[in-house]
Amino acid sequence: MKFSVWDYSQVKIAQFNQQNPQLAIDPTDIFIFTWFKGFANKTRAKTSKKDGSQAKGMWCKTIDGVDYFNVRYDAIIRDFPILGVCNVKSIKRRFDKYVEAGIFEKTIVHAGKKGNFTYFAFTELFLSFEYDNDNPEHKEQIKEENEVQKAQTKTVGVDKNVQTKTVGVDKNVQTKTVGV
Repeated sequence: MKFSVWDYSQVKIAQFNQQNPQLAIDPTDIFIFTWFKGFANKTRAKTSKKDGSQAKGMWCKTIDGVDYFNVRYDAIIRDFPILGVCNVKSIKRRFDKYVEAGIFEKTIVHAGKKGNFTYFAFTELFLSFEYDNDNPEHKEQIKEENEVQKAQTKTVGVDKNVQTKTVGVDKNVQTKTVGV
């Protein structure tokens, strides 16, 4: 098993998914996390210039010492055509899921006649998903889980049945005869 996917820990995300199946993170979410983190870093760099200039369509606001970032959902669709998402509401629902899960924090800024703008900030949960190569906890948990799975499976040919699920995932283990 690969320990990280695009700088995010598979162990931490798998643990989160197991505890929160209704808010599970999938590869599309990891694409969006990667884009949002890069977007935030680029926006911070642009807004930290001495002249205060910002990248077009990218805004950063510091509220109570926390950096919030305005996200244009259509930018995600434009940047990731491979995802096959063509509806802004689909991306909005994903961000709502992240807020519900506690991955991002959301605030709405009222800008008078210009309208209302939604901003998102990173939370500790999001930061915990980032893979740290120096953290031995990631690899130790994987080793323990693999040893448990090896102990619960049997080799093909012992009784001509092959397990299709690992024990512990579901109390009902389905088997089928070899060659069927």
